[in-house]
Amino acid sequence: MRVISSEQWRDARFQWLEAVRRDRSLTTTVRLVAHSLALDFAHHRTGECYPSAAAVGRDMGLSTDTVKRAFADLVAAGWISRVRGGAGGRGKAAEIQFLSKARIVAIKRGTGAPVSGRRKGGADAPVSSASKGGAGAPVSRFQRGAPVREKGGTCPPPYIEPYFNHRGPAADLDAKSEFWEGKILAGSFIPQNAITRAVVERIRERGLVGDDVLKRKGLI
Repeated sequence: MRVISSEQWRDARFQWLEAVRRDRSLTTTVRLVAHSLALDFAHHRTGECYPSAAAVGRDMGLSTDTVKRAFADLVAAGWISRVRGGAGGRGKAAEIQFLSKARIVAIKRGTGAPVSGRRKGGADAPVSSASKGGAGAPVSRFQRGAPVREKGGTCPPPYIEPYFNHRGPAADLDAKSEFWEGKILAGSFIPQNAITRAVVERIRERGLVGDDVLKRKGLI
């Protein structure tokens, strides 16, 4: 088992979800908690995830004890690890790291290698010939061993960003305020306009971060 790195998370997230979904050793509740972690609490680009069991329970309508048991089952099954004292800071929720049971290999998006144009059994087959920078055109002769373009072309399908928020507005604000609380108190870099005004106000309403700290960060 290995930790899915922040560089791999964007491509590996849905592979991880599919693998967890197929793990029949887990109960339905545990698998739903895993999906909530990956879709609702983990950063969609880096995989950073610092939710408390109470926050996940509020989001899913489950008790805190039920979520804690789900966390323990996911750890025992080798799907997540929990690290205390991470970026969340002392006294904050443990960082959740997502684990892979398979080696993650980056997809190479290069051009296809030439292949032989011979048919099975040894007979020569007609092939297409492509000029440099142009599209392939059929030729009238049988050319032994001539290269052909690989089926499917060389352009990968476009990446479509998945829908990130599957929760109601109130639960969403609470979860986001807790997430950014950990980032702010840890002194992490916060991109400009990453925190919405509504989230900042919820942080202030709940007293998660003092106004003096928010002012130093330029958030109020």
